[in-house]
Amino acid sequence: MAVIALDVGGTNIRAALVSRNKIVRRAVSRTVTKRGSKGLLAAIRAAVISVKGRGIEGIGVSIAGEIKGGIVLSSPNLPLKNYPLAARLRQLFRVPVRIENDAKCFLLGEQHHGIARKTRHAVGITLGTGLGGSVVSEGTLLRGRGQAGHLGHMIISVDGRKCSCGSHGCLEEYVSARALMRYAHGLKAGNPEEVYRLALRGNPKARAAFRKFGHYLGIAMSNIVNLFDPDIIVVGGNISKAWKFFLPKARATMKALAWLDHLPAVRKSKLGDDAALLGAAGLLA
Repeated sequence: MAVIALDVGGTNIRAALVSRNKIVRRAVSRTVTKRGSKGLLAAIRAAVISVKGRGIEGIGVSIAGEIKGGIVLSSPNLPLKNYPLAARLRQLFRVPVRIENDAKCFLLGEQHHGIARKTRHAVGITLGTGLGGSVVSEGTLLRGRGQAGHLGHMIISVDGRKCSCGSHGCLEEYVSARALMRYAHGLKAGNPEEVYRLALRGNPKARAAFRKFGHYLGIAMSNIVNLFDPDIIVVGGNISKAWKFFLPKARATMKALAWLDHLPAVRKSKLGDDAALLGAAGLLA
């Protein structure tokens, strides 16, 4: 079965033609947000056409935000509010369309094709502009009443920093790109990639920034252990490339704070950017 998989982000739209769980064609284009939902839909349509083959059997979409019944209720960095994206794409391409949160697609990809393949209980964490999360239990995605898994908004400091969601002390304010840049204040770095490069060159302040980042990630992982007792925690997202600079501190903090003694494996994503694409393709299985 050949399907189209999309990973729609605030900066880029990644598209792939997927056949028999293999990506056979791919393309990346810029996300268009200035012209609202119409401009974004046009960009998504162009992305599909750029990889489309004959006889595709469906479209799977990975996208950040709250998703319910094919409707994007809200999405950070995208001009979508209560937007029927699945219905719009069905009208354009006349094929089945499935849509899911990007962090959930990430973990589905890793569970079916990546580092979490032989596990039944897994938690996914994506580190980027914000922090995405998802949980699989007994091989099934945990949804609750529909929106379970938003780990970035667990409260780790009741009187902490105000989050973009309006609450205070959310994990995302301590483990995200913006958090890392606060920890790296004073460095000649404009983004996490540049902080990473400085850390590779041995800059002590850059390495300290990643250790602080890892400390708060470890707090989150200790809560995850106590709540879900998973076999594995899979970490992905752009910041995960700096794995060696934050993971030791994260593991140490998790071990110190977790109530349970038997700790899960903590592994870096095996599939990288392809995890969400393969997870989106799997929505049509």
